[in-house]
Amino acid sequence: MDQIHFLRAYWSDIILVESNGRYAMIDTGYDRDAERIIQYLDTIGVQRLECILITHFHRDHYGSLPALLKRYPVGKVYMKRFSGINRTDSSGHPATEETNRREMELCDSMCRQAEAVSELVVIDESITHVTVGDFDFQLLGTTDAIREMFEAEDSPYHGQVCFGENPNSIALFCEVEGVTVYLGGDANNNSLAYPKYDRVNEQYARTVGRPIDIYKVPHHCCGNIFSEELLEIFRPRYAVVTNWWMTACRSFGANVEMLRKASPEGEILFTDEHGYRFTIDEGRVSYHEIPDLAEIVVEKVPSETKEQRVRFVQEEQCIGEALYDLSEDGSCRILDFRVYPEFRGMGTGHYCYYALEKVLRRAGAKLLELQAETQLTRGFWGAFGYKAKDTDGPETTWLCCSL
Repeated sequence: MDQIHFLRAYWSDIILVESNGRYAMIDTGYDRDAERIIQYLDTIGVQRLECILITHFHRDHYGSLPALLKRYPVGKVYMKRFSGINRTDSSGHPATEETNRREMELCDSMCRQAEAVSELVVIDESITHVTVGDFDFQLLGTTDAIREMFEAEDSPYHGQVCFGENPNSIALFCEVEGVTVYLGGDANNNSLAYPKYDRVNEQYARTVGRPIDIYKVPHHCCGNIFSEELLEIFRPRYAVVTNWWMTACRSFGANVEMLRKASPEGEILFTDEHGYRFTIDEGRVSYHEIPDLAEIVVEKVPSETKEQRVRFVQEEQCIGEALYDLSEDGSCRILDFRVYPEFRGMGTGHYCYYALEKVLRRAGAKLLELQAETQLTRGFWGAFGYKAKDTDGPETTWLCCSL
């Protein structure tokens, strides 16, 4: 019996592969995910990891690697070295020479940590497969695409810093007992003027050339990742999206619709509320939810005014609060929303908002409005489908979202 565990994650990949009592990690989420990952691995009895593979050097994929190396014996660590010439960082913000330098130093440091306690395997074109029990993964995208396009004399991108690190992401494919598995990493399908790396997700689909039973959707279902040709080949039976369902459906709804159209009988599973454990047994596939270890509860605070204040409670601790004004016509203004500083990170703000929106839906809210004063906060709310609303105020921007 073989299993693949997709742990609960928002905009990060945390994947555990299990086969005949052997375990391996494919990406490790953020660093703040480490405690939760270790708790889960300990719960199911993991004592050793055959290997850890990092698909590319972004913090939502390599984050918990140091903690896992400290906690468990690890046979091998597979990593691509950071290209060092990124235009944007892992959050999509502009990168600088200084941020690239710091990221390169961090990559070198993690490589040294891996070499100290394990066998470090630097992924290049010579590394074609990684095997864990019955899983024999074929690696796709093992070259340093970014540096090659930067250095090649015939490249239209020669000497130009044009990309983030995602073009260097590895994808993995295997077939176990007739069941096909594809883990897409953060590989994209951008049209490039350098044929070798033009629409690479399509190229990978042609290489695989068959339908996929368990499909980890690339790049959290975000951006240019699909084409009709790709999905006509893959036609996923189970598509796992390592993202918030609101973000995927509201901000990248076209990708979700393409998935549904390509495979009407398939299922799309989002890892925002809980994870999923897939079991492959004698050629059959089944899955079960992995329950969340720490649910966020919304508690109302008694109020004598029309405005309602609530607290976000997790494991008996108050981690934040919100204030809203809900009208009888279903319009609702969120007047305050905050997660206390000591509890921020690891997507906590997103989970708090998700819990709040469920409460507002039950209370009859149909249109949500709020003010976002900075580009950073507008980006945060944009992930949930909030869009700018016309307003006369020059200093703040009203955002709205229909439920």
